[in-house]
Amino acid sequence: MPVKKWVNRFTPLYQPAANMDMVPLTLRTKIMDLFERTIVEATGEKRDPFEEVRYTTEKGTILGWVHGADLEDYLENYPRDCVVIYNQTPFPNDFEQYFIFNGVKQVNGCGELCVAYVLGISLQELLENWQVKLPLFWKRIFGGGRARGTGSGELQEMFDIYAQESMQLTTAIYEPHIKRSRYTIKGMQRLLQTGSVIASVNIDGGTGLLRGSGVLHWVVVTKVTAERNGLGFVEVYNPAMNRIESYSWLEFVNSARQPYGVYVPDPTPPA
Repeated sequence: MPVKKWVNRFTPLYQPAANMDMVPLTLRTKIMDLFERTIVEATGEKRDPFEEVRYTTEKGTILGWVHGADLEDYLENYPRDCVVIYNQTPFPNDFEQYFIFNGVKQVNGCGELCVAYVLGISLQELLENWQVKLPLFWKRIFGGGRARGTGSGELQEMFDIYAQESMQLTTAIYEPHIKRSRYTIKGMQRLLQTGSVIASVNIDGGTGLLRGSGVLHWVVVTKVTAERNGLGFVEVYNPAMNRIESYSWLEFVNSARQPYGVYVPDPTPPA
């Protein structure tokens, strides 16, 4: 049975040969190079020090050999598939947030997925409800067929569909004594005690991981843990992978820079 693995460096994928017993793998023809963190499936066939893998793209599946030291086991310790996404693209190296809607591949759904995550609903429910209840707003985002990115005000409009209170993150995290908004560990913990935080960050366009510069992206901050003098940890729901991910506080702040996003207070229980 194939086992999912990932590539730990920029590494060659070698072509299989009919006369495997006669041709050393070190002399084989290179098919292509695989980028670091590429996901492959190991078939179980091995020719020390190489392993046979399948690499799947939109153009099809490629069978080849990779040096075993360049492969790592693919393990998951945090929640996955956090939002139900219908019609996801089937390719293992696509972002999980990519899906087909109205016959078009949608790649800019991070804002919608964050809203769905906070509301505890499927992406499909959000999209269908939005299209019916706020058609003009819908056309503003999906008018060209493929959705464009969303701003913090547009995330608030999505929450309005469900009569869910929300406010700009800069307002919620504002500190009057310095007359500005900033990220602090205890400030973020205070907000998470009574609500949810959707924050703007930068991610690597290839891996979806948070980094200091790159593609603008929305995430939901789910947990902040203090550690020593600012060396804490942050857990976020990352729509790119549709999973919970863990980062250091410094990685998060470096990626997010200044506060920008939406704070969503927990609903007040009925009296």
